[in-house]
Amino acid sequence: MAPPELAELPDGSRLALRGLAEKISDAHLERHPEDAERYGTEMARAWCVHDNQHLLFWAAGDLDLAGQLAWLAGVLDARDYPVANLVDNVTTGADVLERETPTAAGRAVAERMRAAAHDLALRYGC
Repeated sequence: MAPPELAELPDGSRLALRGLAEKISDAHLERHPEDAERYGTEMARAWCVHDNQHLLFWAAGDLDLAGQLAWLAGVLDARDYPVANLVDNVTTGADVLERETPTAAGRAVAERMRAAAHDLALRYGC
């Protein structure tokens, strides 16, 4: 499924997802070069951007982010991908979102992302 390009924040403003997802992905791959080694640089970045657009959309729309992350973690864990890297990615995403969207709505979505990442980390012991 193609990732969404826009999301609506709680205050009604719109959030362009691709640019944010690219910034999150670049930060993530810089911190986790093993992902690029595992999948190849182009493929790792393409999937990272794709997944981050979905994550931002789920978080912005309050679309059961915790449940969606649990599902994604299960898929990635079954493929021997470290769930700790996913947790770090979501936390990085919250930081990028808060920096790039310094509004009350942006902060609320960033906090939702941090809470979901924290719950996922507890669930997987990472």
